[in-house]
Amino acid sequence: MARRLQGLSAINALDKIDEKWEKVPVSELFLELNAIYQREAEVRSVYFEAKPPGQDASLWAQPEKLHILFENLIYNAFRATPCGGHITVSASLGDNILYITVEDTGCGIAEKELPHIFRRFYVGTNNRETGTGLGLYIVQSIVTELGGRIRAISGEGEGTTFVMEFPNYESNMGL
Repeated sequence: MARRLQGLSAINALDKIDEKWEKVPVSELFLELNAIYQREAEVRSVYFEAKPPGQDASLWAQPEKLHILFENLIYNAFRATPCGGHITVSASLGDNILYITVEDTGCGIAEKELPHIFRRFYVGTNNRETGTGLGLYIVQSIVTELGGRIRAISGEGEGTTFVMEFPNYESNMGL
C-alpha cells in the first residue's frame, strides 16, 4: 500500500509540472541520457548506450516529463537486466515519425502479461515485491501526451524492447 501511495504522489507531481513546451533536440537528449545513466550502468556492470538518429530529429515536449519517461523505462531495464547485460536507447526516423526504442537483455515479460503492462496498478510477475504498477502507466501517459504511441515486444528470458513513435518536430513543423 505504501508503494502505491508513493506512486500516486508521483502521478500528482507529474500533473503539476507546468514547465513550458519546447523543441527538444533528440541528439542533446541522448547526450544527457548517457551522462545521467552511464555511471549507474557501471555500478550495475551493465552496458548502457543511448544512440541518437543519424539526422536531425526533435520532440515538442516538456523536458522534465521526457526525463521522467526515460527514467521509468531505463530503471525498469536496470532492474531486469543482469550483470553483463545491455541496455540500448536508440532513435531513427521514417516518414515524419521519430522512433525511439529502449531495449534490454533482461528477464523479459511473459506474453500473457504484455496486454496489461500499461494499466494503472498492474504489477507483473517479476515485480511483485518492488513494483507500484504505475511506472509504465506514467510512461504511456507521457507518450500519449506527446502525440505518440508505445508498444512492448518481449518474451520471458528474451529481454524487452519498448518502441515509441512520435511526430518528428523537425519535419512536422516545417523547420
